[in-house]
This record gives sequence, structure tokens and C-alpha cells, in this order.
Amino acid sequence: MARVLCLHGGGSNATVMNHQVGKLRHALPKWTFLAMNGPRQWPLEKVDPMIVSTFGDGPYYGWYGVEDDGPAHMSFIEKLEDQRVNFTYTEVDTALQQIQDYIADNGPFDILCGFSQGAIVITLLTAILLNKAREGQGPGPSWSHNLLFSGIPPRDDAYRALFPAVTTQNAPLQFPTTLIYGKKDPFYRYGQRLREIYDKPIVFEHEEGHKFPAKKEFNEGLVRHIETALLQSSGLR
Repeated sequence: MARVLCLHGGGSNATVMNHQVGKLRHALPKWTFLAMNGPRQWPLEKVDPMIVSTFGDGPYYGWYGVEDDGPAHMSFIEKLEDQRVNFTYTEVDTALQQIQDYIADNGPFDILCGFSQGAIVITLLTAILLNKAREGQGPGPSWSHNLLFSGIPPRDDAYRALFPAVTTQNAPLQFPTTLIYGKKDPFYRYGQRLREIYDKPIVFEHEEGHKFPAKKEFNEGLVRHIETALLQSSGLR
């Protein structure tokens, strides 16, 4: 059956991500879920204390570094929403290459599942590979569907050209994608912009925050959708 590669959020790791997708794993017992660690070690003092209390002292990881030129009095979310603030991602190429190497060594995969920062790198990798395919420089993504939890659009302007729908009338990314938002997520409003990047994404919203949804009924509906969507996008049996 289907194989899913799971990419954790910033300040997390593969162990945490395996726990977060536990309800999906339980509902899809014949599917294979693999999680990998990001390449960039995360300072322990910046990791969510609830994660540390549950999973210990790590190590924990992220996929890239984030710098911005916004004033110190602004919150991170305020900076995201203010287009006058410039963001710079560091070590992105390292992360994307590590993901591609993992896929080559452990794939193929049918779905890439990402949470938060993991969702951002999946979007970046999808856009880069689609762009290379259009230019005749590669085969495009080897997987069939993106499953993105609590994601936001890439904010570094260096990657804006990958997403023509943001700045022009050209079509957004032509790739099957499901977006899952928590209505109480502090990034919820800004995260809605991710809808503009993908062509007709399927969107699910739950009543919780920046986390995987916990309610059984919601997850049952999501699983039914994932099974159907994957059949449609890949012809998997």
C-alpha cells in the first residue's frame, strides 16, 4: 500500500513526528510511515517546553534558519504579515538535498506529509522540481500528493519566482495537495495564503491550534479523503 514520508516542524524530530501522525498510522495500518530528522540542530532552550517534558532533551532539529530585518518590538507573526519586512532562509539547499537523498535511499513514497516548517520545505521542493521539469531539467516530483499541516507560504523573497500565482496571473502549482489548518493556530490567518500557491487544494479546518487534530471524527474524515485523493492522483491500488 501507500508509503508516506513525514517531515517534522521546527524544533522537533522524527520521534515527535511519528507520535504526531499516530492517529493516521492507526487508521491506515497497511500504510508505511517514515519520518526523518532535519539537518539543522535546534537550540534546546527554543524547543516547546511541552515537547521537552514529553520526549526529553532531544536532540531536536529544524530544516533551515530564519532571519529578518524587522524591528525588535514586532512579533514574528506581525513580521510575516508586514511585506516591508524581509526574511532570509539559511541552509535551505542542505535541507532539500537531504530530503531528496532520503527519498532516493528509502523511497519511493506516495505522499509527503509535513507539519509547519516541514510543510514549507515540501512546498519549496515541490515548486523547484516542477520548475525543473518545465525546463526539461528533471522528471518532477517522484511522489503523488502533498499533505500539509499548519503550513504557511515560504516567506524568503529569494524563492518568490517559484510561485508565480503570488505575483502574476499565471497558474499556481499544479500538484495534488491537501491543506489542514487549526482555526486557533496563531498562524491561521497568514497560512491561508498557502491556498494561493497550489492549484485547487483540498482544505480541512479543525477547531484546535498549531497542532495535529485530535478529534476522532475529524481524523476519520481526513483519512477517507487521503485514501480517495491518493487513488485519484496516483492510481494506487
